[in-house]
Amino acid sequence: MQSSDTLNRILKTVIFSGIFLLPFIPFIIAQSMFFPFITGKNFVFRILVELIFAGWIILALRDVRYRLKFSWILGALAVFVGVVTVADIFGEDFLRSFWSNYERMDGLITLLHLFAFFMVAGSIMNVKRLWIRFLQTSLGASVLISIYGIFQLLGKIVINQGGVRVDATFGNATYLAAYLLFHTFFAAFLFAQKNTPNWLRIVYGGAMALHIFILFNTMTRGALLAFLGGAMLTALLVALTPAPKSFSVSSPSGRGFTGEQIKIKKYAIGVLIGIVCIVGVFAVFKDTRVIRESDLFGRLASISLETGNSRFMVWGMAWQGIKEHPILGWGQDNFIIAFSKHYNPRMYTEEPWFDRAHNIIFDWLIAGGFMGLISYFAIFLALLYAIWFYPKRRASSLELQNGEQPPSEASFSVYEKSILTGLLAAYLFHNLFVFDNVVSYIFFFSVLAFIHGMSTETAPRVLHYFRFKDTSVERKEFMSQLAGPLVLIVLILSLYTLNIKHIVGNRAFLGAINMRSVQEAGTSEARDAALQEKLRLFQKSLGSGFLGKMETREQLIQAATNLSGAPISQVVKQEFFTLARTEMRKQITETPENLRPRMFQSSLFMQYRLFDEAIIELEEAVQISDKKQDMHYLLASAYLNVGNIEKAILAGKHAFELEEENTKARKIYASLLIRADRSSEAEELLSVLNESNYLSDESIIGAYASIGNFERLISLWKGQVEKDPNNIQARISLSAAHLESGQRGQAIIELEKAIELDPEFKEQGEYLIGEVKAGRNP
Repeated sequence: MQSSDTLNRILKTVIFSGIFLLPFIPFIIAQSMFFPFITGKNFVFRILVELIFAGWIILALRDVRYRLKFSWILGALAVFVGVVTVADIFGEDFLRSFWSNYERMDGLITLLHLFAFFMVAGSIMNVKRLWIRFLQTSLGASVLISIYGIFQLLGKIVINQGGVRVDATFGNATYLAAYLLFHTFFAAFLFAQKNTPNWLRIVYGGAMALHIFILFNTMTRGALLAFLGGAMLTALLVALTPAPKSFSVSSPSGRGFTGEQIKIKKYAIGVLIGIVCIVGVFAVFKDTRVIRESDLFGRLASISLETGNSRFMVWGMAWQGIKEHPILGWGQDNFIIAFSKHYNPRMYTEEPWFDRAHNIIFDWLIAGGFMGLISYFAIFLALLYAIWFYPKRRASSLELQNGEQPPSEASFSVYEKSILTGLLAAYLFHNLFVFDNVVSYIFFFSVLAFIHGMSTETAPRVLHYFRFKDTSVERKEFMSQLAGPLVLIVLILSLYTLNIKHIVGNRAFLGAINMRSVQEAGTSEARDAALQEKLRLFQKSLGSGFLGKMETREQLIQAATNLSGAPISQVVKQEFFTLARTEMRKQITETPENLRPRMFQSSLFMQYRLFDEAIIELEEAVQISDKKQDMHYLLASAYLNVGNIEKAILAGKHAFELEEENTKARKIYASLLIRADRSSEAEELLSVLNESNYLSDESIIGAYASIGNFERLISLWKGQVEKDPNNIQARISLSAAHLESGQRGQAIIELEKAIELDPEFKEQGEYLIGEVKAGRNP
């Protein structure tokens, strides 16, 4: 019996240690891995969860007190996980839905680990004081993260993403903002605890102030609005909540407020008025010079419907995808397929690819359809029910550890309820513009487990898992001894297959794309040997499992593309090309509806002058979706290189007609018309543009040069020089046009004028003049 108790204590120590290590995951930056701010945090989280989950299973078999109990939060979360699992299985690409990629490290595997963490924490952290300790631990860690941000503001530590937006150890200001949002409300929750010493409240208040300061310096507009909205909702709930039954300040109804409660309500009203006044004053002065020139306030002042235009277009594409798969969606991490199929040509000024809708509603609609979204919001309904409406439960028949009373509705004060509700509202609002990452997920699921533990059903409605009909000590001991080795075997397998194997692959991938050893090679033999090693690392990464395989294939394509014109042996070059081509063909076969792999493959073919193969790939791509201009640009170039100018013009015309405001498409279409000796049509197309927008455009210059119309080039550049005589680049371009037309004397004159205008150009200009005088075309 004593040995049994000892084993239970060891298991609890392991589990509690793992749980209390989770708040320190944000400190991890895995410099030896690809996406160092993402992958390291995720792998450590998964490993810790697998360890504590294995320990919890054995402990739950041995001690009934630590078995999972039912709550509506558990029910809603289980349904959500079940729906998403089914959606992933029947989605567009199950492997991607399960594993995600290095950049996001999301997917079903992460959701299952989060659910496992919820079950463990919700079972073993079964008294409020443990959660208070957890929140205190996490708050202490967040203060250190904020201090790290202070050093970034002071210039002592580099801001990882560049610019002035603080990102601490997250590498992304938006991720840091979500983290600070949680911990600002955690500090408020701890501040609101009864019997908290004044000195400790000062510490919590200082932590809140520090977090708010750093939150503002992340300049994440959605998070700032979410914080203000959550704070207002918290204050409003405190101010409007009816008085509890009280004997301190009585009323005829038997209800009343204590003097302290009245004071807090006044503070809440003051907070409401203060936030409204601050927002109002900012709205009045947001167009002033002081506000506009401030990095922080200028970014806030720029909030408008226009700034969200790209998001609205992405949401529109998401909606088109949702209509295609409304019930269960496309599966997690498959938004890029819907994005490809329903691309909006007006997105030409934005990033070429989106893998998220950047909105929690559309993201879950895409991932799990309406069933996924409804089950997701059911979690929040269950949370609100548990916080505000859950009735008092009769005492549990189970004897709780250390004489703690069973959790009940009274476990949360009015202030705690208001703060938790404000946090949930802020979290939801923030996610209307971004998406979760593993750190925000950890703390959201921590909140879920906390509230679950405070709202579980009491006997006889408790749902005990791992319950045996024969509850004798001998039987339980036998079952735990039998389960122990099995759990250990599964744990070892999961640690290797889900983590270690992919960590090795990730490190190999990072080594493969780091070309320093190639650049430092002193001889051609050493360079070829270094490249052979890179090829081996690519193969090792590709053989380590599905996670990151798409990213590895894309980087392999880029490496092969960059090597196409490099001074290396043809054998090495061919090996890179063959492996890249083969792997991307596998990717296309695995995800035929995804245009991105086809774009990479066709770009590789173009670089190696395999234009016919590029045409085949691109023609298949436009059958899937013909709305992405970049595909038509490549297709036009491929047709041009095989001498089919008419089809090249048709491809260019299609790209232009998709969105006529697209200047790049207009210039490419015009350049193709020029090459077909249809200059009048091209000039008409270009007439709506300012000449400075296309005079230096390589496609236009190359087109006129290809038909030998240097006089037109000279005319265009002369016009530019007349408008801006001090434009050095225009004079150099005019000189080049004169040179190509055989007017060497005029070419020299323009170069001499450029030297007069810019003395720094003298050395280069005199070299060019010397080349021209020598009869060469530099």
